[in-house]
Amino acid sequence: MNIAKREYYALVQKAREVYKKSGNIAAFLRESLALDQNTPEIIEISYDLQAGSYVQQTRKNPDLHHTFCAEIAGYLDKYLDTKDSLIEVGCGEATTTFGVFQKLKHKPDQVLGFDISFSRIKVANDFWHTEYAKDIDLVYNSPITNFFVADLFFIPLANQSVDVVYTSHSIEPNGGREVEALKSIFRIARKRVLLFEPYFEEASPDGQARMSSHGYISNIPEAIKAAGGILRNVQKLDYISNPLNPTYLFDIEIRSLQTSTSFAWVDPITLDPLYALDDCFCSPISGLAYPIIRGIPCLRPENSIVATHLLIED
Repeated sequence: MNIAKREYYALVQKAREVYKKSGNIAAFLRESLALDQNTPEIIEISYDLQAGSYVQQTRKNPDLHHTFCAEIAGYLDKYLDTKDSLIEVGCGEATTTFGVFQKLKHKPDQVLGFDISFSRIKVANDFWHTEYAKDIDLVYNSPITNFFVADLFFIPLANQSVDVVYTSHSIEPNGGREVEALKSIFRIARKRVLLFEPYFEEASPDGQARMSSHGYISNIPEAIKAAGGILRNVQKLDYISNPLNPTYLFDIEIRSLQTSTSFAWVDPITLDPLYALDDCFCSPISGLAYPIIRGIPCLRPENSIVATHLLIED
């Protein structure tokens, strides 16, 4: 671990105390590190400390959760077929992923989700399997599911290998890196991208002040154009859980980058093919391997080790 990493993770205990007092973790970390925007490490620490809180909130307010997910599902259904794949980028604890899947009329064959936080993906796995077992109607519509740890800016999936890609307040903490984030998302999408995110320019002054304090995104329509997407619709959602942070739909058509491919894992650093073994993913081309911990693939660039002989020996 380099010195910069040590500086980040040395602050975890202090950040935990900030979280216990309901403080702004991202702002605390930015101030402590003299930074003007959130980094992947800041986002990781902020959300990892919150792991489990979204499941608790969902179970405490199930009706509100179902209303939100039903509205998202209504937009996604326009572009989904039953043989499609669907991914939620930055799925957190998969509360929205699961709720949306329940409400979809056209349930895809494959559902994926990733988050930068291992703890949240562990909660997501547990939540999905627990809730799925309760819903007898879904037993007969069981999709292939993959939840994994990844970095938004280094998604370990092949170009245009997922039919429909959506987000739910997951790119919002990446203020200043909007275009970079969108280019990464657009790369893996085959048919459509739907962003359910805050709209800074349409927010109230108090809402904008709150978004700025958290390092949230802005100028999304301009960023979509700069990243190569075609914005077809912007729509404010009816469901509002926080008036200072309402959700908007940004419906985006994707320009074809290359011939689309079927779902496939790739090395997040080199985009070379990646193959699953019993306890890791590895690439014979890049020579890198990534661990699988508690059944969860950890596919961030930081998780890699050089293992050039792994496949040769197997």
